[in-house]
Amino acid sequence: QEIFLPKDNVVIECVGPYAFYNSTTHRTAYSKLRQRLLQLEGYKVIVVPYYEWRELRTAKDKMLYLWSLGRKSARANIVGQAASGGVSGDALPAVAELSSDLSDAGEWDEDPVPYGTARRASR
Repeated sequence: QEIFLPKDNVVIECVGPYAFYNSTTHRTAYSKLRQRLLQLEGYKVIVVPYYEWRELRTAKDKMLYLWSLGRKSARANIVGQAASGGVSGDALPAVAELSSDLSDAGEWDEDPVPYGTARRASR
């Protein structure tokens, strides 16, 4: 399954167990080919392996995991552009800002509302 973010030209690919060789964490050639074809089409691909996702127990853990993937992706994008001369030296301090221990992810008063449920308005 994929999630497409058109504004950033990013595809988040949720890679299930059938995209890995039996009893390993090594992706199949077909799975890697799919990713490579998307990259050749100009998309930035972020891979979310099933075995990492299933270790996340709470909605907060999942939000932090996705947030950290976005930060890593943004950091890699800036570094890649700088290496190719596409980013000025002024933008490079932003790389340090994108290297985070997640302490700046913010605090939630409560877990986010699970998908498919509605939060009642307080009166």
